[in-house]
Amino acid sequence: MNHELRKKYLGIDWGEVRIGLALGDSETKIATPFKTVGNADEVAKAISEEEINIVIVGKPVRIMNYEL
Repeated sequence: MNHELRKKYLGIDWGEVRIGLALGDSETKIATPFKTVGNADEVAKAISEEEINIVIVGKPVRIMNYEL
């Protein structure tokens, strides 16, 4: 695949205490755990450093045992 066409994805799992990040790309079509961070500034830093093209934010299904 041409690297100019390759897209890098950042998946975000926004928790109450930590923010989970996963990386994926259009070539492998697989997301893998990347790291956890503590605030939005660290998310922005990861987006910049990893040269992310697309950000995907997970929708919570439960928060503290309550269905949403």
